[in-house]
Amino acid sequence: MTRRNTYILACSSAIAVLVVGWLMYSSMYAGPRADLVHRLDTMNGTISRQSAETRKLNRAEKSLKEIAATTLGGSYEIVDHRLKTLLMEIGTQNGLVDPKISSRNPQARRNPASEAREPKEITRQLKDQFDFSVVSATFEAQGPLESVLRVAETIGIQPWAHRVDVLDIKPVNTERKAFLLVLSLQTILMPDLVAADVPMPDLVSISSDRDANVVRVAASSPFLLPPPKVEPKAVETPKPQRNDPPRPVDPEEKFRAWRVTGVVRRPGPVMEAWLINTKNNSTRVLQVGEKVAGATLVEASADVAVFEVEGARYDVRVGQSVAERTPHDD
Repeated sequence: MTRRNTYILACSSAIAVLVVGWLMYSSMYAGPRADLVHRLDTMNGTISRQSAETRKLNRAEKSLKEIAATTLGGSYEIVDHRLKTLLMEIGTQNGLVDPKISSRNPQARRNPASEAREPKEITRQLKDQFDFSVVSATFEAQGPLESVLRVAETIGIQPWAHRVDVLDIKPVNTERKAFLLVLSLQTILMPDLVAADVPMPDLVSISSDRDANVVRVAASSPFLLPPPKVEPKAVETPKPQRNDPPRPVDPEEKFRAWRVTGVVRRPGPVMEAWLINTKNNSTRVLQVGEKVAGATLVEASADVAVFEVEGARYDVRVGQSVAERTPHDD
């Protein structure tokens, strides 16, 4: 065998060894390692997603517990008793008489996701799941307007979870000195998240500013019609007939009849302006966006209603007619 052949044989053997080694490395180490790395990456991604979902679930459970902490109790019997007790105490402490309280059996509320069309698997899992129940009650009592307004205001600021659905105030006699308050509200029942021995919440009184507003509104007597004005009859002297052109219509005439008798804040951010037509004694209750005689109510606070007339804003205080408006200071 020549030296050249020996060299070629040695190189071929080395190449064969390298190829065999590479094949063994790929099949016994590199391939399994890549598969293992891919599986580990997939597992890490799954763990990260599950950890994020767990954090969301923990935040949701914390929020639910915070809401449950504002409820009146862990059972319908306790919630119903405490709701009636608190309403009765608020009414009697503020001078209302002949109180009546009625309640209804709790109504379960399903998870909103149970009504979703897709995905069906989630719908099937949630269709029989109830998040909470609603307990409704209606409170009726009579008293002076100031007491009625103070009771409505006091109920609205209580810290326990509730929502006022109906607030109706109407006079019960011709003198308009006594009024009937009808107030319907709802509270929630979450027995799975509330301990059985949760204490009954204390009553919260309205602030001095709110109380002063109650006194101011009641003093304005928004339900009391003002006495009709008696104009002295002037002695008319005959005047020669004249063929004068028609007298132009006063654009302010339509505003003079409407007088603001009160500005009232309903539970929540809703403000109302109460007006009376001094010509025919009809009344109107306006909320923001509603019109009277072409004037649109745009704001209301304390004892001032803000109307927009022909693109400009004007202030009308309680006791003034819309014709007595003054430019609004922004």
